[in-house]
Amino acid sequence: MAYELSKLVVPGTAPLAVPPLRERKEDIPLLIKWFYDELVSKMGKRAAEIPKRTMPMLQRYPWPGNVRELKHAVEGAMITARGKKLNFELPKIADAALSGFKSFEEMEREYILQVLEAKNWRIGVMTVRHRSWGCMSIRYAAA
Repeated sequence: MAYELSKLVVPGTAPLAVPPLRERKEDIPLLIKWFYDELVSKMGKRAAEIPKRTMPMLQRYPWPGNVRELKHAVEGAMITARGKKLNFELPKIADAALSGFKSFEEMEREYILQVLEAKNWRIGVMTVRHRSWGCMSIRYAAA
């Protein structure tokens, strides 16, 4: 989803701005269905439904880990499902002051953009030889 879309952005084009999941509450039911269908085919396990009271709870949750956290929550609910209902267990947000922090993915994206801007969006490839790993290519921001 959003974390996969960032891989499609070509350097030198307009950056794709995807707001965090906590600002797109209306996307949560669609994403849950997408992850559920994907995991049903992988796991071969099927829970019949999400309880009606659960969806509003999932939409109120701030999702500090963004879409990736939602996917893990759906996967966990499928693994721990008993009977015909999914059981979502979300972590408690202990301190409301912590909700203003950015997710790791947001900080990582900002850092990468800062480096690319500092290097005028030029990217190079460097080949590194390691005695155990063999040869590998590493992308870096060129000077």
